[in-house]
Amino acid sequence: GSCAQYDDAAVFCMVNTTEYSNCSDGDVRLVGGETEHEGNVQICHRNAWGSVCDDSWDTSDSNVVCRQLGFQPYGSSRYYSNHFNTFNNPSFIYGRFYCSGTENKLA
Repeated sequence: GSCAQYDDAAVFCMVNTTEYSNCSDGDVRLVGGETEHEGNVQICHRNAWGSVCDDSWDTSDSNVVCRQLGFQPYGSSRYYSNHFNTFNNPSFIYGRFYCSGTENKLA
């Protein structure tokens, strides 16, 4: 399927602590959530943040995002359809991910 802003993928991670660093290719961040461990997923590519499409988005993918951000790499919840209502016009929308859940990074 095709993706638009209303198709943004989102997660809720089990709490640990993390800080975001400068944007490097493959970095991920959560935006729009009420806490640091939830939000729509964005990924860095060529020093710009883009949305992650929710096509084929499942808990294996959300667990990888949580692991990459320093949260527990299991027990996450995945959401669809721009769950956290973020409308910040990302530079791009990144396609599908097919994670097994054991990867250290989303991309």
